[in-house]
Amino acid sequence: MDNIFVNSYLKKLPFSEVELAKEQYRISAILLGLVLIEEFKNKKKLSDEDNKEITTLKDFSKGYTRSFAPIYMDFIRDISSIISK
Repeated sequence: MDNIFVNSYLKKLPFSEVELAKEQYRISAILLGLVLIEEFKNKKKLSDEDNKEITTLKDFSKGYTRSFAPIYMDFIRDISSIISK
């Protein structure tokens, strides 16, 4: 994985939890990607109506994911622990 925050988080886990955390990351990344695509489509539709230029999907998603990256794994793991209780 290229995310330094995720890699740092994984290094702190017991070996027995690493694979589960990686799978949680993979699934959450897919879901986040789907949400960002839908959000981008909605923003693009609104900008087309207002004749405003909108960035590419790549730039749009980069803005969100950069701000979310430092807390991503903590957030995923906390949600998982809440759900499993």
